[in-house]
Amino acid sequence: LGRPLVELLYGADYDQADEALMILSPAIAFHGLAHVSALLLVAQHRQLVLAAVTGAVAALNVAANFVLIPILSLEGAALAALGSQVLLTLLFLGYAAHAAGGVDPGRVLAGPVLASILAGLAMLALRDDLLPAVAAGAVVYLGVVVLFERLVYPEDAQTIRTFLRRRS
Repeated sequence: LGRPLVELLYGADYDQADEALMILSPAIAFHGLAHVSALLLVAQHRQLVLAAVTGAVAALNVAANFVLIPILSLEGAALAALGSQVLLTLLFLGYAAHAAGGVDPGRVLAGPVLASILAGLAMLALRDDLLPAVAAGAVVYLGVVVLFERLVYPEDAQTIRTFLRRRS
């Protein structure tokens, strides 16, 4: 959906940005994992770890940009940003798993990865029509995650339902 999204937001003058956006798009999933991991680290009073990891990854990102942008232009910047997000996520996840006493990656990732794949396929099928593609992707993602959790990890689904009822 890179080209129609770029055209919608910025106009046809920026049509060269669609490839960079496609390269960068997986960063969305990694950002969510990094954010949740960072919240766990904050809850464990490990803000110094967050600052050190973020600073190191930012320095690596600048170095990667110096190397990749002259070679690959905008796509190089996108690759550097994606690589930085992946590295940040892996480091945050590692520290968060250690702080929490261990995390089962399959339990955490299986539902969202499956939902992402199926939502991506739904959006790919509707790629010529931006708004229906985005709507289908959102509906498929949410539906698959909910169904997966209810079938595979019903106790987690019940915990989430209980939490949401208390919040409302």
